[in-house]
Amino acid sequence: MRGLHEEVAAWLDEFALCVRNRDIARGREMFDSKCFAFGTRNSCLDGLDALVSAQWEPTWLLTNGFHFADETIHMSMSDDLTQASVAALWSSYPDEELDRPVRTGRATFVLRHQERWRCIHSHLSYTPSGAL
Repeated sequence: MRGLHEEVAAWLDEFALCVRNRDIARGREMFDSKCFAFGTRNSCLDGLDALVSAQWEPTWLLTNGFHFADETIHMSMSDDLTQASVAALWSSYPDEELDRPVRTGRATFVLRHQERWRCIHSHLSYTPSGAL
């Protein structure tokens, strides 16, 4: 099972790279077309097209240095090894041109394995004010 955890960690690294590179096309390949998502900009998004247009496109263009804090990654695997849940904290760097501060938040992904890992549910949002 150690290899599966490494595969899921690699998926998370690749997703962060997509955000940093603003590579929406590659990010789309990592998600199921029928995914369901929650985010900071929207309460719920049904389907990959909605996720991309309402969350990724307006957010990724304003994001710099997005990464997950490795020491915060928690994951669990289903008994049949076809589904994984992943939670982690993330941060991104400030954007001086946009007068944007460092952002921090939390993320949860549910991944399903059918030939490769694809996300069927995601939730990325800012750290709530006043949270530790």
